[in-house]
Amino acid sequence: MQRIRISFLTLVLVATTLPARAATIVPGDLIKASGATVYYHATDGKRYVFPTEKTYFTWYADFGNVKTITDAELAAIPIGGNVTYRPGVKLLKITTDPKTYAIDAGKTLRWITTEEAAKQLYGNDWATKVDDLPDPFFINYKLGADIASAADYSPTTARDAHATIQATLTAASPTPTPTPTPTPTPTPSGTTVTLTTNKPTAQANESVEVYASTNYVNGITAFDIYIDDQLYKTCQNIATCSFSWTIPTAGTKSSYTYRAKLTTMSGETAEATTSTAIVSTPIHSFIQMSAERTTIRPNQASSLRSLMTDGFSVAKNEIYIDGVAVKVCTASPNDCRYTDYITGAIGSSHSVYAIVTTGNALMYKSNTLTVTIGTNDTPAATLTPSKTAIYPNETVDMTLTASDDDGLASMDIVKDGVTLKSCAGAAPCTVTTGPWNVPSGSVLTFEGRAYDMLHATATVMATVTVQ
Repeated sequence: MQRIRISFLTLVLVATTLPARAATIVPGDLIKASGATVYYHATDGKRYVFPTEKTYFTWYADFGNVKTITDAELAAIPIGGNVTYRPGVKLLKITTDPKTYAIDAGKTLRWITTEEAAKQLYGNDWATKVDDLPDPFFINYKLGADIASAADYSPTTARDAHATIQATLTAASPTPTPTPTPTPTPTPSGTTVTLTTNKPTAQANESVEVYASTNYVNGITAFDIYIDDQLYKTCQNIATCSFSWTIPTAGTKSSYTYRAKLTTMSGETAEATTSTAIVSTPIHSFIQMSAERTTIRPNQASSLRSLMTDGFSVAKNEIYIDGVAVKVCTASPNDCRYTDYITGAIGSSHSVYAIVTTGNALMYKSNTLTVTIGTNDTPAATLTPSKTAIYPNETVDMTLTASDDDGLASMDIVKDGVTLKSCAGAAPCTVTTGPWNVPSGSVLTFEGRAYDMLHATATVMATVTVQ
């Protein structure tokens, strides 16, 4: 015997085509013709359509009793409407309505107002018995009285009272059907929804983590997260919801707004919003741009350095002067150096920065330095940490070295405007700092200042990451 299977086309239940042959039919039979659609033959002489696969399987376990008639016989039987779910078997949720309904006599949907009532009626796994009913089929049902506890409804009684589809076509509703009215959705008293991201700013092709949570614990139907009002993630029956997404490279906006919407079992809602601003090339503290001298004489070479102190994998490191790339490092991109003349009249200044490109094509910019052409150059200075990364409560040594043709007067090592160590003359200046009781992920920024005998000052920076 040919096996029958289910598929769907234009919202009707279908089965595989069998050879057409006339059969004697009576009310209550499942029928089909040469086509694949299966119908229920009712006592009113009409045939009823199964709108979804899930509807069919609340009534039948398989297709073993389907009878095939001729196309002419089927055409003579008018369509009477859609078959509805068998009462007591499943719970229903309308796709645009957060409420969960039980099915009762007379094609009646009855709202279960609390999670506790749902557990009493269908067990702790009640949520696994909820089917989504497409909006177009909502008109096949009526709304009935709410269910507040197990005393208001019995799934077993409802199921046993409807052993056949015919029973749903003739049964009366257990209560008068009220006129549907919009459901109010107030914010639950005392309920909060928190929505955060790991990056308030990001760039195209960068991954962003989005996390929503709530303090509501009395039954959650859905936790939905939207990106610019487009539903992106739905979490059911849980007080947290999160996902990771990548900023699009095509049609990137100036910002993206995230909205989290909590829907409770009682139909109440609460929301929260946040956003991520999109920047083309964000500044990153792990890229340390430095100049041997920030003031140089005319026709004097300048030495520049772009150093990756920690963080991501680097594919390319570029040094820019006045917006023009003067050095591109790909062989050793973590430490890119450039030495050459910077031309200009005395008093002119030039902006210097680096742009680093990661392996997944993300781009980050360093701090910007200003190199000035003057009559007296600044000392050549370097500030070096004993470690570029430390653990919380560790110490770190900072050493400042400098030289100048006019001689060095003094050097200072500074942190947050406070001088940690002052040294006279040209000898290296070292200070032990810390212990640093700061959170992991913090970046400590130190400043070195060197003064020559003609009062020119060189300022250099160094960073240490707390891991």
